[in-house]
Amino acid sequence: MKNRDAALAFDGAERISEGDAEAFKCAGCGANMRYEPSAQKLVCDHCGSEVDIAADTNVTERDFSELEEHRWAEAGLKTVRCDNWKMIYFYEDGHKELYDIPNDISEKHDLAAEHSDVVRRLSKRLGEFLRHSGGQRPTFKDSGQPCPWPDEI
Repeated sequence: MKNRDAALAFDGAERISEGDAEAFKCAGCGANMRYEPSAQKLVCDHCGSEVDIAADTNVTERDFSELEEHRWAEAGLKTVRCDNWKMIYFYEDGHKELYDIPNDISEKHDLAAEHSDVVRRLSKRLGEFLRHSGGQRPTFKDSGQPCPWPDEI
């Protein structure tokens, strides 16, 4: 079902969202328009209408480390990959999960209890990286204290 509430009209085309797909309808005839990358336009093959696509000049570039800090705070976790292993550190309660990615791509079998040596090694690596990169630790709302680094738990 088409989501017409979220449709946007702009200079001769209407954007219609349908699930993950988008279609641009020609304002002149209603046919689907196609994107022509070389001309930076939407083109209607049915009636020949064209719609210029203006570049978005309101773009703010951000440093990658800023994104990492934001993602850590927002998601409440941090991950590290090494060899076949992926460890996830949940700062909120301090627990860690460990996955053998080639054998468990869907991350359904937490192996942290069986491979505590790998968890310690990856916790140390992640803690050192976060300290070295100047990562800001989230704080606990109830105490105002920063959460521990992964190798402090």
